[in-house]
Amino acid sequence: APYIYDKVFIDKVYQPKLPELTSTRSVEVQLTTDEALINRAEAKIRLGDLAGGLADLNVWTQAYLRPGLAKRTFTQAEIEAYYNALPYADKTTRSPKKHLTKAHFKLHDGSTITEGTATEALLQYVLQCRRILTLHEGLRWQDIKRFGIDIYRWKKIDAGADTFEVPADGVLLGSDLRHAIALPQQAITGQIQQNPR
Repeated sequence: APYIYDKVFIDKVYQPKLPELTSTRSVEVQLTTDEALINRAEAKIRLGDLAGGLADLNVWTQAYLRPGLAKRTFTQAEIEAYYNALPYADKTTRSPKKHLTKAHFKLHDGSTITEGTATEALLQYVLQCRRILTLHEGLRWQDIKRFGIDIYRWKKIDAGADTFEVPADGVLLGSDLRHAIALPQQAITGQIQQNPR
């Protein structure tokens, strides 16, 4: 029979799996089943199994969204209609829809993501679901780098009118070298080259 331990060994200290109120440490789950389900949905969509990816996304939304909502599962046609009606985010438009054509990967058939297709709409939906799920976990940066998404830093210019703009230096392009993480000094003392910045 498997043993269930009530403590885990972290930093040479036994930490309770369920911390008590007096605990000064926190336990963070590195990969949740929700995140694994969304990752699997993305993989299926990228492999061309749109129905399988949508089924995984519907399992997640059905469990994640409040039971009182009128609609907790969505069809491919509904998702396509929603994302096709949205404008792409740019310096003048705030939108959850991003340009994905600069992604650093190819689809199952060797092609790139084409705007206006079912694959693109479902990938937009995957990114939005993952963005909601992993809020405050710092995982958005991985999607930004993998899909080559441009980042726009919006700045409030008039508090009374609630207006925003993107300053001239407020754009980080998807191809910008600043996306690469700088290697620590100890790592580059050998023969490893520093990431270009």
